[in-house]
Amino acid sequence: MAKPIEVDCGKQLEIVNVEQLFHSLEEVAQKGAPVSLKVGQVERADTASLQLLVAFRKSLLSQGLDVQLINPSDSFQQAAKLLGLSPSLGL
Repeated sequence: MAKPIEVDCGKQLEIVNVEQLFHSLEEVAQKGAPVSLKVGQVERADTASLQLLVAFRKSLLSQGLDVQLINPSDSFQQAAKLLGLSPSLGL
């Protein structure tokens, strides 16, 4: 099995960063390898960013590739729970 590609999601998962995150995830998805999303430093996460991560995860899972969240921060987990996205993110 291929080694997961790590993507650092940074501290702010917000709409102002979503385009850049989209392009990073798109590039990673084209490599056809499992992905580890580093979300341990996330201090803020908004709806747009979490929806992007859900869509990314769904897309990779449909290709038989694994997507893991590495050490999700409390802020990340709380935002996902508030939006009802915890199951979709694998939390």
